[in-house]
Amino acid sequence: MEFREDVYLGMRHRLYPPLMNGGGCCKTVEHVEELSQSLAGGIVLGSFTKDDRPGNIGNVWSVENGTGLNSLGMPNKGRDYLEEHLPEMVAIAHDREKALIVNVAGFNPSEYAILAATAFNKGADAVELNLGCPNVLTSDGARKPIASFNLEVMEEIICTVKRAVGDDAVWVKVSPYSDPELLKGAAAVLLRHPIVKAVVAINTFPNAYGLNDNGESVIGVGYAGLSGKALKNIGLGQVKQWYDALQGKKGLIAVGGIGTGRDIKDYETVGAGAFQMTTELLKNGDLNPNCFERIANEYLDM
Repeated sequence: MEFREDVYLGMRHRLYPPLMNGGGCCKTVEHVEELSQSLAGGIVLGSFTKDDRPGNIGNVWSVENGTGLNSLGMPNKGRDYLEEHLPEMVAIAHDREKALIVNVAGFNPSEYAILAATAFNKGADAVELNLGCPNVLTSDGARKPIASFNLEVMEEIICTVKRAVGDDAVWVKVSPYSDPELLKGAAAVLLRHPIVKAVVAINTFPNAYGLNDNGESVIGVGYAGLSGKALKNIGLGQVKQWYDALQGKKGLIAVGGIGTGRDIKDYETVGAGAFQMTTELLKNGDLNPNCFERIANEYLDM
C-alpha cells in the first residue's frame, strides 16, 4: 500500500505521510525537536490554554496491555509560552518538512479565539480546536463541560474563532457520540462553516475507571479518558458515521487505538485521510517517536 500524497486539510503545507501525534503529548520546544526527527508528517502541539496549568494531581496516566487511562488535566505553559516559543517550534518542524498544528482549549469562546489568533500569528499551519477533552477540572474542582456535546456552544466557538482568524485552517476535535443523531447534528454545525477544514475523531471516551490490585483507582482524580486498543472499535464506528455525515466535504482525521499498520488501513477503509496516535507514543512513559516508522512500514508492506 502507499500513503496518499495529496493530504493538505486546508493547510498550505502538505501532510506527508499523513501521520501525526495526538494532542496532549507535545508541549515544549524539546518535544517538537524530538518529534521532528520521526517519520510523522505533522506535529500537533498542545493542548494549550490561555493561562498556564499545572494539570491534575497524583497518578494521571496508566497503560495496561495497550489500553490507556489518563486524566492529565491539560498541563501546559499557557499563551505566553506560545507567543515566545512558537516561531522556533514552527521553524524546527518546517526544517524537517513537517506541518505544525496547535491544539487549543478555551474555557469560553473568546479564549479559543485568542489562542487560535496567537497560533496563526506565530506561524502555525493549522489550529485544532479541542472541543472534546473530558479530564479538565476548573478552579473550584468542577469538571469542565465537554463542548462538543453542546451544539450551540460548538457553533459559538467556531463563529468567534472565525471572526478572529478569517479563513485559516481550523480543525475540530470531538468526543465520541453515543447518540448518532447528536453526531449528525454536530456534523450539520460544522458543514455550515467553511473555516472548518477537518474533523478529528475522536478524543478519549470520558468517565472510564480503573482499579489496581488493592481496589483503588489507578488515576488520582478517579474518572479518566479511555484510549488505546480498547478505543479502536468505538473510533472506527465514529469515523464511519462522520464520513457518512460529512459527505466528503471536510477532511477526516482518525485517532483512537492506532498502534499498527493494520489500524491505519482499517481507519482508511472507513473514510479517514490522516491519522493521529498518542497512547502508542506514550505507552512506556516517555515519547517514543520511532513508532511512526514501524507503523508506516507495516502499512506500506500490506
